[in-house]
Amino acid sequence: LPENKYDFQTLDASVEYSITKGNFSIKPGYAYRSAVYDDTRYATDSLSGMFNSRGRITLNAFSLGGEYKTANDKWRFVAGIANNTFNYPDEINLSYQLAATWKLRKKHLLRAVISRTPRSSNIFDTYVNQDVFLIPAGYRKYTKFQLEGYKDLTLLTAFMAELGYRGRIADGLEVDVELFNIHSKNYSMNVINRSYFEYIDSDTVEIIPLRPTNIPLTALQHGLTVSLTWSKGNLQVKPFITVQQTRTKNYAPFANTPDASPLLVQSNPSVNNIFSGMGQKATMKNAPAVFGGFAAGYSASSKFNINLNSYYYSAHTISHATVIVFHDGVRGTDRIPAKLIVNANLSYEAIKGLQLTLTGKNLLNNKSNEFFKMDPVPFMLVGGIHYTF
Repeated sequence: LPENKYDFQTLDASVEYSITKGNFSIKPGYAYRSAVYDDTRYATDSLSGMFNSRGRITLNAFSLGGEYKTANDKWRFVAGIANNTFNYPDEINLSYQLAATWKLRKKHLLRAVISRTPRSSNIFDTYVNQDVFLIPAGYRKYTKFQLEGYKDLTLLTAFMAELGYRGRIADGLEVDVELFNIHSKNYSMNVINRSYFEYIDSDTVEIIPLRPTNIPLTALQHGLTVSLTWSKGNLQVKPFITVQQTRTKNYAPFANTPDASPLLVQSNPSVNNIFSGMGQKATMKNAPAVFGGFAAGYSASSKFNINLNSYYYSAHTISHATVIVFHDGVRGTDRIPAKLIVNANLSYEAIKGLQLTLTGKNLLNNKSNEFFKMDPVPFMLVGGIHYTF
């Protein structure tokens, strides 16, 4: 929409100081960021723009990082911590990472990592202020549906633990194995909240706010990733695979608080609301349980190269926000079938500086969509000429 235009400007400043003594180093630092979004030039009337104001998000972050490794380089420890303080929400959000590596032998390395990371403050969640519609509800009475920002939103936070191994298990063959576990909480979404009233002259306006709101949902994701690198002569192959599962708790398919106005809620809000799923657990199917593929390259000569790459994902179902609105099990969902994609690229240097390329994408011509309601993408063949003077 033309009214959703805005100007923005950012200012960044950072300083770090590194102190090293022997095998120990420490690095204190400070970072500042200011992001200003202003749509007052484009809003034509009251609440027609996205923000209808000049909004600012600032970040002050003090950090401290350190590293220590033993004299024989067998052990290495890395740690870092930062306090990310935004103007909205006005609270300290700690992020940290602790990592250690242990060199079992010359060609074998173990690693362990734990970390905590909050997401950044968001200008839309904080400052959105836009009328959606206004309808008459009686004599000199109106009902208005309005997008509203919320400045005290608790930021989404993820905790991660990882164990890994990397090593060369044979000549030309390297392996990397990673076990991961991620726990996340403080999710938020736009939720219909309790209505309130404004009085303009002799008119009464009931405002139904759609406001960014924290929901009780938590998620636990765990999985395994294995990648290999195999090289022999002019041929190199890199296969990889990730197997994962995500479990949720306290999820409810509703976008309203218990005291929300029933005008825009299809069911009883006191019964069906964002808290209706407390204690319930489920396995999410919105992401593929298996994702893998490979990249391969072969140099037939100094001038001719062949490259193949492929990826595969298992079937899954993607949900859109409209699934909460319609509640019919059809609209707002899209089942994504399992899919294998194979691409190839040939390059040939005809003369010095002149390179000819031929690229085939989706060689199997698998036209099924990969994302929610997207158009199918068929096989494509692309050729090119590149000359360097």
